[in-house]
Amino acid sequence: MTESSSRLHDEYASAFQAYLEGDGEPALQRAYELGRRAIDGGLGVLDITAIYQEILAEMLSRTKEKDIATLASAAATFFAESLSPFEMTHRSFREANAALRASEERYRGLLENANDIVFTANLQGIFTSINRAGEEITGYPRDELCGMSFRRLFAPEFVELVERMLSRKIRSGEPTIYEAEIITKDGRRVTLDLSTRLIYQEGQPIGVQGIARDITERARAARIFRDLLEAAPDGMVVIDRQTRMILVNAQAERLFGYQREELLGKGLEILVPERFRERHKAQCEKFFAEVRVRPMGTGLALIGLRRGGDEFPVEISLSPLEAEGGTLVLAAIRDVTEQKRAEEAIQRMNEALEEQAKRIANALHDESGQLLASVHIALGELAGDMSPEARKGLQNVKQLLDQIEEQLRQFSHELRPTILDDLGLVPALEFLAQSVSRRTGLVVGVECARDVRVPPPVEVVIYRVVQAALTNVARHAQAKRVNVKLLSEGNLLRCWIKDDGVGFDVSGVLGRRGERGLGLTGIRDRLDALGGTFGVHSSPGRGTELRITIPVEKQDATPNHSG
Repeated sequence: MTESSSRLHDEYASAFQAYLEGDGEPALQRAYELGRRAIDGGLGVLDITAIYQEILAEMLSRTKEKDIATLASAAATFFAESLSPFEMTHRSFREANAALRASEERYRGLLENANDIVFTANLQGIFTSINRAGEEITGYPRDELCGMSFRRLFAPEFVELVERMLSRKIRSGEPTIYEAEIITKDGRRVTLDLSTRLIYQEGQPIGVQGIARDITERARAARIFRDLLEAAPDGMVVIDRQTRMILVNAQAERLFGYQREELLGKGLEILVPERFRERHKAQCEKFFAEVRVRPMGTGLALIGLRRGGDEFPVEISLSPLEAEGGTLVLAAIRDVTEQKRAEEAIQRMNEALEEQAKRIANALHDESGQLLASVHIALGELAGDMSPEARKGLQNVKQLLDQIEEQLRQFSHELRPTILDDLGLVPALEFLAQSVSRRTGLVVGVECARDVRVPPPVEVVIYRVVQAALTNVARHAQAKRVNVKLLSEGNLLRCWIKDDGVGFDVSGVLGRRGERGLGLTGIRDRLDALGGTFGVHSSPGRGTELRITIPVEKQDATPNHSG
């Protein structure tokens, strides 16, 4: 008998004796405690039964025959109380086992009904178990899959990848996540997204447990997306929230002079001149805070940087892409070097035309004025020698000359108003409005701040655009009123010309081949040269509105009164 059994024997005998002597419930409580201590000490039912038998035999040998029945009854009650902890423990184990079996059944049911493949394999890559989804997706029955090497299931070009992932997992102990293709029993290719981890026993890896999801459709969509990017005429780059490039097309490689592998994982700022990188970072953060499509001409930078250090003008279009890991950004990048050269050529041509117009206007205003003044003097000298009737006819000629002079002066101002050079855009627009009103009867309103002053090329373009728009209104709109509004917003100059005329079908007019589109071609060319944009909003019976936007640099608001 062990020391713990001997001590339990003595305590059991003492408690039983107290029970026989009438200690009642406290003695039975001691019996229960003795049974619980026996369990805690690792003793079983047989151990406490042996103690009970020994003590009962000792007491029977000292008990009179007439008291044996009473002793046996008391001993049975006391013994049953000492066994109650064993009964309770047995019931708990039974209930726990039942719950465990139910849990196992539920888990097995979940595995069997899962849409994803759930499998285990040994460290040699041999499948040891697989669920029903594995049968359905691979086409192999379960008894054939179990015992099959992954080398037989995966497509040949992916076997090396799977072996590398298995070796890495065994070496590092870390889970692995990757994509690979299998070939089903009927020869189809299925793309799987695999997540696997090691199975341990006594601290040592003994196998692999994994989940594989069929992402064939998603992978096909991704391939189509990549093919579309490759076919795009512009450089296409997909970036994450850290502005790291995760997808780059061939055109972007050619555009910036890098190999694709050199760009993937790198920050987009590598494609931006260093002086723009702080602003670029702020613009990235702003875009992700307010994700929306931004068209060509707006974006992270308007200057690109090639690998060799050459800078070139670009236009960028930004579009959000929703992905499982969060929002990504698709940046379409276009080299606009030739476009900028064309715009600069148009600008130089417009400036040359303006200079020519200025020269002609000055000639009309000054030289024709001098000639007409000479004619007036000559006519005055002739009038002294004429009869009253002849002088009356001569007066009619002088009135006609006055009309010619007024029309030449008006034409000179419209061709190139000196007020535009002397006082700026706003007074020139007001003068133009008054002139058009007198000539056509239109009510022309001009609404703009007096201190709006922008670079001369922009002033000339706005003046010419408004002039062309008012001419269109007078010729085609059948309007009674037209309003011109000019507003400076940050680095943008905005202009609206709106009439209350008959309106027109914008798409129909702009879509006709060979049509000038109410002078819109000339307006577009002038705005393109300055990076400006315009839009026409009209419909039959509801008038027309022309909206113009030009990027400008701020200038001193003080008007130039020279000349």
